[in-house]
Amino acid sequence: MLSELNPEEVCFLIVKLREFGVQAEPNLGGGSDASDDKFVAVFNSEADPSVNREAKGLIEAMNVDEQRELIALSLVGHGDYGREEWSDALAAADSHPEPTVTEYLLGIPTVSDDLEEGLSIFGFSCEDMATGRL
Repeated sequence: MLSELNPEEVCFLIVKLREFGVQAEPNLGGGSDASDDKFVAVFNSEADPSVNREAKGLIEAMNVDEQRELIALSLVGHGDYGREEWSDALAAADSHPEPTVTEYLLGIPTVSDDLEEGLSIFGFSCEDMATGRL
């Protein structure tokens, strides 16, 4: 079904999206500090724009067909469409509402999980890549 997308590239994108997603944690003024919470909430205090640029660059470097499949894969992974409804997911991807594919995908809080689940539905796994990064 994935005729344009390289699953390894999608896995790399997932890793980058997750790096960006955990970089900064807002200070909610809870009166806690790192030693009080046993360092469970210690992230960089500011998001690194280079990780964001890298994730955007990966998406923007894809051709139109790859970007279309990336959106469709996120829709399948999110549960909006099943594996057997791939052509419907592709049709929905053609009508994404944001001005760019990058803005659309980065605007989905669960996009990394959705993409990983979509890959899983089609029989691919990012486990080897995640293990290699530890």
